[in-house]
Amino acid sequence: MTDTLPIITALILDRPTCLECLVVKAGVTLGEAVAGLEQVANALRIYRETDRCRACGDTTEVLSARRATRQTQYL
Repeated sequence: MTDTLPIITALILDRPTCLECLVVKAGVTLGEAVAGLEQVANALRIYRETDRCRACGDTTEVLSARRATRQTQYL
């Protein structure tokens, strides 16, 4: 499972992706994808919303993790 965490994270980082596409693109089972998402959620906030999947183009429930925006710039 730990080998797929970077793949799962990369697939949802800044790109809404449906669970079905996540399973196919990561090459994991549905259970492994859910377990991986739970582990990713320990480090990143995962959003679930209705949007267009960036992989298949369907408008459905998608998952994404967003990068934190930089509020303060340090020089």
